[in-house]
Amino acid sequence: MVIGKSSPTRRRAQRWDAIGLAYSVVALAGVGAFAVAGFHLFTVRFAVAFVLLLAVLGWFVWKPRPIKLSSESQSLHARFVEIGKAISQIPRDEAKQRVWKLLEDSERFTLTKALATAVPVRDDLPTDVRELFSRYGHIEWYDSVARLGVKYVGPSMCCEGFIAIGYMCEDDDVEVAVKPGDSAVYELDRFDGNCDSFDESTRFPSIYHWFLFTHEIQ
Repeated sequence: MVIGKSSPTRRRAQRWDAIGLAYSVVALAGVGAFAVAGFHLFTVRFAVAFVLLLAVLGWFVWKPRPIKLSSESQSLHARFVEIGKAISQIPRDEAKQRVWKLLEDSERFTLTKALATAVPVRDDLPTDVRELFSRYGHIEWYDSVARLGVKYVGPSMCCEGFIAIGYMCEDDDVEVAVKPGDSAVYELDRFDGNCDSFDESTRFPSIYHWFLFTHEIQ
């Protein structure tokens, strides 16, 4: 679970707002149909005005609201930031070796070896990412918390100028992404639209540091 810019809690709350709005629309449509069907009691003009009034009231009741993180979530996010800071201090080569060691655990990951005949990944990916994908074409945690793979490589759906290399969380709500020529790895939440401001829990020096962080917080 990732709290803050990648918060499942925040996404669920937004999703419930959307569900509430959808239910409201469906209910209003039903009321409208009933009102129009009963035109022998009301004029059509009055029925339409009545439905529009209900629609406006429904919007004010169900309109999306800013989601505030609880104090517990804020505390957890702060802890994740501290973990991210500590992991970011690990030398790249050490982080790389730790990741290779972790990937030997077949009980934690589903791995697909890269094929020698596979199409080379794009040249503008960071060297670390191309190195990882040259060994593994697909990496996924068994609990599906995150997945990386050549098949995910493409323009980001969240932020212009980024390249997606994987996904996280339920419904792939968070992209794992990079920028051309930049070794850093980012987590992009498709709900908050943030493409400029990152902290140590959403930006990492390399794919290896991101991997260690993701593994650590599980």
